[in-house]
Amino acid sequence: MIRKVRILSYIAFLCIFVLIAAGTYLMVNTFSEYNQLSLERQDVKLTEMVHATDVSIDWQLNNIGRDLEYVVKRRGFMQAEENWRESGAVEGLLYRMEESLINSNPIVTSMLALDENGIVLSTNGNTNYRFPSGREETMVPCVSENGKMYLALMINTKNLQYAALIDLETWYGLLSYACSKGTSLMLLGGNERMLLHTWQDVVRTDDVETLKEENCDLQAVQLMVAGSMAEDVHMVSYSIKYSGDNTAHDMRMAVIPLPRSTNGYFTVGLISDYDEIIRPMHSAVIYLLLFGGMVLLGVVLLIMLSLRMIVQKRRTDRELLQLNQKNEEMQKLLEKTRELAHHQRLETIGTMTSGIAHEFNNLLTPIMGYSILTLEGLPESCGDLSDNVAEIYEASRKAKVMVTRLNALARKNAEESEVLLSLNELTEKMLNVAAPSEPAHVKSIMLPCREECLVSGNEMQLSQMLLNLYLNAYHAMEKDGGTLTVSVKKEADQVVLCVRDTGVGIADDALPHIFDAFFTTKEAGKGTGLGLAIVRQVADNHRIRIEVDSEPGKGTAFTMYFPCAENHENNELT
Repeated sequence: MIRKVRILSYIAFLCIFVLIAAGTYLMVNTFSEYNQLSLERQDVKLTEMVHATDVSIDWQLNNIGRDLEYVVKRRGFMQAEENWRESGAVEGLLYRMEESLINSNPIVTSMLALDENGIVLSTNGNTNYRFPSGREETMVPCVSENGKMYLALMINTKNLQYAALIDLETWYGLLSYACSKGTSLMLLGGNERMLLHTWQDVVRTDDVETLKEENCDLQAVQLMVAGSMAEDVHMVSYSIKYSGDNTAHDMRMAVIPLPRSTNGYFTVGLISDYDEIIRPMHSAVIYLLLFGGMVLLGVVLLIMLSLRMIVQKRRTDRELLQLNQKNEEMQKLLEKTRELAHHQRLETIGTMTSGIAHEFNNLLTPIMGYSILTLEGLPESCGDLSDNVAEIYEASRKAKVMVTRLNALARKNAEESEVLLSLNELTEKMLNVAAPSEPAHVKSIMLPCREECLVSGNEMQLSQMLLNLYLNAYHAMEKDGGTLTVSVKKEADQVVLCVRDTGVGIADDALPHIFDAFFTTKEAGKGTGLGLAIVRQVADNHRIRIEVDSEPGKGTAFTMYFPCAENHENNELT
């Protein structure tokens, strides 16, 4: 029996060894294939980027060439050139050159005017430029007195020849910015005499004949020259050692030869360091093998522990499920109790409000009436007494407004007549009504809908809803000023009204409660907390959907979706 167990153990260990070896082989093979696939994808990516760079070069050079042709063929420019030929005066021609579109281009450093003897005028004042390969072509290299190289786009007129000098280093920087990270761009132009490249993070423009290993990637330049006359995009690989780094880097370069290039002047090369792609993969294989062994050991231990814990876990899960179900039931019961208590409080407030509103009005009416009579009967010498009586009247009036709002809030189910209304006209009308309350530094903008937007509703209730929204917006912008924008537009079968302000906004913790009765964030004595409650009541009565978007410090927007009058169930006058 013991021998049999040992044999089974040996077989088990052998199976584990075979599985580990097979898994290792498959992993290495998979990463090798993935490595090859990544290199192929990188080649495709390099090819696409070098084509895109070539097209970008062609587009930019053609744009500058078209601008130069447009400038020199303008009537005013030709007249200035003719005046120069007849009188020798250069001011007019120089002015035309300086005001041209060419000088506003960030990569054009200057515009030159040349005759058979050399440079006549320059927009930057420097005429010490030379053209090593002559001026017969439309694009030729140009060198300044300090040795800096430019690309000159040439165009001939009746009397002169003009050149737009492109700052190659600035232009190269713009082209390199469009290339992906980890790639470098090389441009070989001027009949293979001029090289634009980056060496040790510095943009350089060099004469090919003066290049050395100390100031460029000489192998890449030689490969570009060798492949400049190929028939299609040329992909080459090479190795390079940078100064201070003894490690050889495997490089991959895509070259568009001059005959196949779109721009027709530059051989375009794009170089990628393949070590940056391959090295992480090799490290990943080693780490995966190491971690894989650790994971395998951990899995064996985990299985052993899992078999022991599985029974306990199932029992614990059942008990936890029962507790969660009871907890959910208790939570639902608690929420329903809170909602019921809240509705009961609101119903109590509505009942009390409707019952006492009339009594309050009866008390306030004689106070206001006798205040006016007393105020009118006081002589002019009783200034202080007049002010006191006026304060009594004003306090009574405010109390009457608050009672009226409470009464309106209590009449939730009151039947009101509905009529067809133009939302454009109603919003603008109420904006004019609210205008006297507009703070000094607040501007109101009305953006009506071009179409006739008809809605069905009670004009008084809708007016009260709009007025409350306007006054709330004014209050939010009272301190720092801002803009109130009211817009109306039609979307499908709805009319959308948006009231947006640039005020202080609504705090996140207050946003869920803004439509609750008597909830307010205003200072004591400046708000009753009924304005937005009335807005919600009117919206519910008219089947209006309200969305609120607010950000503290940036403003608030109330967006209301009205059913169109033609889609309303009661679209006739009642």
